[in-house]
Amino acid sequence: MKLTKKMLLAAALPAIIILSAAGKQGSAISADHIDRPFDWTVRIETQELPTQFQYAGCRLFPVVKTHVTYFKTHDESHTMDENHPVKYEDMWFHGEKPLGLERLHKFEVERGDAVSIEVTHKEGTGTASEYQAASNAILRLILESNLNANSVATVKLPEGSSFFEVVSCLEHQGATSAPPHDGSHPLASAINIFLESTPPGHTQTLYFF
Repeated sequence: MKLTKKMLLAAALPAIIILSAAGKQGSAISADHIDRPFDWTVRIETQELPTQFQYAGCRLFPVVKTHVTYFKTHDESHTMDENHPVKYEDMWFHGEKPLGLERLHKFEVERGDAVSIEVTHKEGTGTASEYQAASNAILRLILESNLNANSVATVKLPEGSSFFEVVSCLEHQGATSAPPHDGSHPLASAINIFLESTPPGHTQTLYFF
């Protein structure tokens, strides 16, 4: 699908900081997985589009499309489960820069429920551009979840290079893995991100201050 001017103009999302106390976000984190229950999964599928905008004089390539869906983790009615996900939105990125957004459905995750954000790559193995796009999409969906009173229990990344590269991209956007804290006062951060690999093997907690 080609980007239109209307979709390009719709790309901007307000930067909203949601304050939370890290000490209040208790989690059980082992060496290889994070035990934090969640009610919904929000899935980001990345795909690099090598021919998008590839013409003389244009520098907007490579372009990456992120297709976002969501579904209930345990849906006894099977109307909104993993086999019947809601197609939420498509976003296009050049590196970490958003180019376009097409909203396909409302964000109808039940308010107050916990969510898990999961990243997959359509071609199986991600590229450097896909890692950058995934990190941007993760941050946007965390903010959107918080606006809907949904806590993000965990962010799941593919095992291997994808895990470490997306973590690196998040750090490039301002996250830190070692918050300064001397124990004399409660640690407060704007956003806490609990990342784990799928299949299990690695975990990482990042903070935005």
